[in-house]
This record gives sequence, C-alpha cells and structure tokens, in this order.
Amino acid sequence: MDSRQLEIFVTVAERLNLREAAKTLAISQPAISVQLQALESELGFSLLIRDKQRLVGLTPAGHQYLEAARNLLAGLRGASRSAAGLAAGKTAVLKVGIAEEVSTASSFWSAFRDCQRAHSHIAFQFVELTLDELTSAVATGDLDMAFTLQHLDLRDLHVTPLWSQRWYAVLPTGHPLAVESELGPTDLAQVPLVLGHSRQSSGGHRLIEEAFARERVQPQINMRAARRSTMLMLVASGVVCTFMPASAATRGLPGMAMVPFRAEPLIVVAISRGAQAPSALREFWSALGEANSGFDFAGPQGSHLPEHRG
Repeated sequence: MDSRQLEIFVTVAERLNLREAAKTLAISQPAISVQLQALESELGFSLLIRDKQRLVGLTPAGHQYLEAARNLLAGLRGASRSAAGLAAGKTAVLKVGIAEEVSTASSFWSAFRDCQRAHSHIAFQFVELTLDELTSAVATGDLDMAFTLQHLDLRDLHVTPLWSQRWYAVLPTGHPLAVESELGPTDLAQVPLVLGHSRQSSGGHRLIEEAFARERVQPQINMRAARRSTMLMLVASGVVCTFMPASAATRGLPGMAMVPFRAEPLIVVAISRGAQAPSALREFWSALGEANSGFDFAGPQGSHLPEHRG
C-alpha cells in the first residue's frame, strides 16, 4: 500500500460517496475504485460494504482500519513537516499531541503561542489523537508531550496540572430542567443521556459517571459517542442530554441550554517523560512557566489550579 491509497480510503470512508470523494481528491471515480480494490486485495479483507454501485457503510474491519489509516497519514505528514522544518533552519522538532477534550478557549494557549514564537528555532508538530492514544504515544516516545485529562491512567509519566473547568449539563432548548440554576445526578436520574465511550475516555465523562455513582443514581445512558459534535447534534435534536466543560458550554450553541452540573472539575494537564524528554521541550516548558504567572506549574501535588469559566 502507499499513502495515496490510504488517503483515498479515508476520503471515501468519511463520505461514502464516490462522486464527492472524486471531487475532493481531483481524480476520476474509476481510478478511486481501482485503488480501493488494490488496497483491499493487498490487505486480504473488505473495507467497504457495497450494494450494487452504492457504498452503504464500512465493514467492522473497515472501521478499525480507518483509525489506523488516519494515524498513519498523520504520522507521514508530520514526518514531512519535521524534515521541512529542519531544512528551513530549525534545530529541534517537538511532537505535541492534543485531543478534542482539551481544545478550549483557555488563555493558556495565548501564552503557549507567544512562547512558541520566542523559540523560533523549534519546529512544533501537532497531532490529534484520542485521550488514551495520547498517553500511549507519550509513554513510547512517539510524542514528546501531550495535553490530556488528569483522571486518566497516566502511568509513570510526568504530569503538570494546568487548569480546571466546571461541568455543564447540555439540554435541548425548552427542557423543563433548563431553567434551573444548577443540576446534580438526582435531577437527571430519569433523563436519557449520551456519554463518551468509557474505554476511550471520550469527553472526559468518566467524572460524570463517578458523580452519579457517588449519589447512588443509575444514569440512563441511551448512547455512547466518540465526538462532542455527535453528542451535541443529538441534544439539539431533542433526544438526550449530555455534559460539556465550561469553555465548550459557553459558546451559545443553537437549540441547546447549558446549566451548571455538580461533578468533580475536569482538570487539563500536560504530560511528558520528564527528565527523559528532549532538552528542547524542557527548555520551552521552563520558559513557558516563567512567562505565564496565571498558571501553577509546580506539579500535581497540592497545586492550586485556575478555573476556566468561559
């Protein structure tokens, strides 16, 4: 297989429409079909479910291979950017991982950007992965550092807490509970919920489930989803309720109402291999801590975290 075949498969898998994929890739539909058949032949299994001339979905193997193909493409693109950065005079490359759950409007990112500009000799390569994938990638050295959540199993990695965010229940507009000033697990005992996949720690919702368990309330989980966008779409349709941290809950999303929810705050942390991390990362992180007095960089023991309220 080659990167072009992977790109074609990912594009087709995301659209399930050969015409749209051909337009996106700027190649003909027959050429796409030939490349897909060649890829499936090499792999020895089918990736796509076909109904005559239509694509109707992915096979179980196709779903699993889609994630692997995305990661492979991200790695290849990152390697190209790293090589280009070094060729342009950069003296170090740092691979930084991030997940949707920590993509917030915190002022931390302004400080990060300013420090990044001040360290122009470092080329930064950013990779998006799931929370569990980030931990594994830092532990194996595939990433130099990552931004993730405190409550995960972070193994023996060096952890720096950055900031905390309170939780909001996200309800369909007009829901009877949308007028409340605060909600807890008991209030939502009979409300259907959509939460993140527990095995992937999606959405940081393990903290939500722990809040229900502490009050001995059985949550009515109707569905689990991997992405916030899916959760919010279901809320807007009037089907379920979900939970978002403050920065995501204050964006004025149409069709939805946000109410503060009682649960342990979501804590965003940076992880690395500590003393085994590249010297360029230790240099950058030290400068970032000195420049950003609004955050506590002292480490996980007894640190006071600023709360992001949107």
